[in-house]
Amino acid sequence: MLWDPAKRVTITNELMQHIIDYTPYEGMQVTGWPVATVKGGRVAMRDGTVQAEPGTGRFLARAPYPLIKPRGVLPDDFDASRFA
Repeated sequence: MLWDPAKRVTITNELMQHIIDYTPYEGMQVTGWPVATVKGGRVAMRDGTVQAEPGTGRFLARAPYPLIKPRGVLPDDFDASRFA
């Protein structure tokens, strides 16, 4: 990934390239943004536009890892049993 540390961006859902209909970062202004992604020596994304041909990527499955294990820490003494 090539990163422009000075680029200022206001995050919007339209800017994100995902299939969900919202981003919790809507309206947040950030400084620093990726401007290009290179995969296998070829440009995959440049200035927010996908350059890669469909089907050129592949999913890499990953086994579970310790950081995703629930720790049992809940905010503000949240008790899910109250909603059951």
